[in-house]
Amino acid sequence: MKTCPLGTIDKNIAGPKYRVLGPIGQGQFGRVFCGIHRQTGKIVALKQLDNSRLTTPRFLHELNLLASLQHPNIVAFHTLEYSKSGRYLVMDYCEGGTLRQLIDTPGQLNLKQSLQLVIDVVEGLAHAHQRGIVHCDLKPENVLLTLTATGWMAHLSDFGVARLLAEPDSETRRGDTGSPAYMAPERFYSSYSPASDFYAAGVLLYELVLGHRPFSGTPGDLMTAHLNQFLEIPDTIPTVVSDIIRQATQKLPQKRFDSAQSMLKLLRLAAAAEERPTPISPPSELPVLHTTALAATVLALATDADQLYCGLDSQVTCQSITPAGFDEPTQYPITQGRVMQMWSSPQGLFIRTQRATAHALCWRPKASENEAAQDSSVHTLGTWQSESLKMTVESGGEWLGVATESSRLGGQCQILRLPTLQPRCSVAGSPTHWLTLDDRRGIMAIPEAQGVCLRLFNRRGNTFDYCRLPRPIHQLIQSQTHPYQVLALAAEASFWITLNPLRIKQIALPLSPTFGVATPWGYLLANQTGGVALINESGDLLRHLNLPVGNQDVVSEIASHQSQLIAATWSGQHGALYSFDLQPFIQ
Repeated sequence: MKTCPLGTIDKNIAGPKYRVLGPIGQGQFGRVFCGIHRQTGKIVALKQLDNSRLTTPRFLHELNLLASLQHPNIVAFHTLEYSKSGRYLVMDYCEGGTLRQLIDTPGQLNLKQSLQLVIDVVEGLAHAHQRGIVHCDLKPENVLLTLTATGWMAHLSDFGVARLLAEPDSETRRGDTGSPAYMAPERFYSSYSPASDFYAAGVLLYELVLGHRPFSGTPGDLMTAHLNQFLEIPDTIPTVVSDIIRQATQKLPQKRFDSAQSMLKLLRLAAAAEERPTPISPPSELPVLHTTALAATVLALATDADQLYCGLDSQVTCQSITPAGFDEPTQYPITQGRVMQMWSSPQGLFIRTQRATAHALCWRPKASENEAAQDSSVHTLGTWQSESLKMTVESGGEWLGVATESSRLGGQCQILRLPTLQPRCSVAGSPTHWLTLDDRRGIMAIPEAQGVCLRLFNRRGNTFDYCRLPRPIHQLIQSQTHPYQVLALAAEASFWITLNPLRIKQIALPLSPTFGVATPWGYLLANQTGGVALINESGDLLRHLNLPVGNQDVVSEIASHQSQLIAATWSGQHGALYSFDLQPFIQ
């Protein structure tokens, strides 16, 4: 598998201390990158400062403002660094991206969550105002997000055009007026006060609640609207929320909230009153293409080209997937124990088995063009004795990861070359789940008191903590098309993660998934009762579907083949193998 390239990045911007992982945005005065400290592994944001756009007085102005602001809802400034290409600020990295990206993803926020984000924003404004600082450019692009156990947390960023209340009028910087779509009327005349930030927060709340900004058009159109037009708020919006928006967006500053605490009081009352659950649309039913009876429970499924592999108690069956359904299966006995997992790869089919504390890896090599599929037998590659064993096969079929656990030796992780099992490196840690991403890096999930730590490791066995998720996870799925993109499944929410550069998106699901597989178009999730969720490559929920199986049937495993979902079910003494058509839902 190809590694994830960094692209055309000037690596000199980070100097010797930091390695650049990738660009994440464009600030007022230069590009912003995701970087990692070479010694500690800490992920940071590197804000490059363009000397041609940011003069020394302006640079010192923002630096002084940032150094004076220390608050959970303001992106923290750590240090100033210099390199051959110039200077840059080292700041907290916010893995959730910007509020603009969240707003542009439909269905991600309900009213209570929107109110909580604005509460975070106004908390940050309150801290800045107490220190005599007015932000002057509040907008979704300047609100960054991190993930917590209760959802998103907002952080103010980009104080590049912020003003000190004590600055004399002669220091007014005409031209740096901010963003017209969110500017208070007085800001168009270079006047400002804390009430200017409350106006922008009111416009922000309006957009979060209604899904669009109150005014649109050219900068001139926006200026006219902010000066002369009042916001139109539908009657469907709760009264207390409408009142907050109206007071925050009054044309005269003295008619708005007199302090951040006054606005926060009403926002908290509105959030406390908004306890209604988000309505979930009923799922659509998937059309059945084919079905065939099963005489045993399917423990694992895998597909390769037009072949379907079913892992049963002590055998693997292989059958062709044709337009007319499933062909008669060919059976391959497994003598090493019960089939637990299967991985299909260009090298063939890998099978993990278990009998008590004895674990084995078996291999059915891919048949050559001149070799009949049924002539390819199953070989045992290696065995392990362990009270607990977790195994992962890299999608190219070249690398095997084995994590063993015993009361005598503790946890041990090894990376081995396939199919020879030649050792590549050892990795410290006792992961609950892990993936070998390519021939250079892998990722493991290490349980913590408040969730999991995702730890990266390289081919030398070096590890570093990369990011944290606020909930325990029960599966990690690697994307078929982006090796450094994974989906982490949790009980109440799942997490779409891009590792290079780091970006995390929390996905609100209409079901608690038991199974998950990667597809060429994204991810396919399902639970044991037949609920299905389709996730695209960008981490967005496409559809909520339902499998038309019997009321007593339990889904035991799923797989994907082209635009089909293949599901195995079991009910008491009998089972069935289904294929369902996904094409109408993924176009």
